[in-house]
Amino acid sequence: LSTCQAILPPTKVCPVPLAAVGSQFLGLPRLSIFRADTGEPLRWCVGHTERVNSVSFSADGRMLVSTGDDRITAVWT
Repeated sequence: LSTCQAILPPTKVCPVPLAAVGSQFLGLPRLSIFRADTGEPLRWCVGHTERVNSVSFSADGRMLVSTGDDRITAVWT
């Protein structure tokens, strides 16, 4: 079950489009990053203990910020 998503178009820093998807898998929170053009999984970000409810890429594509029901705000680089 997808709980949130964000898209990053190609940038100078990251020449491929990315999609970040927050979801629940077997009742556990998951934050995944995929190539937006192919769907290829690139990375799973581990750290949230409850549902991820918001994700956003920085304008330059260097960071991804996520927040969750666990009251954690995480900055991923």
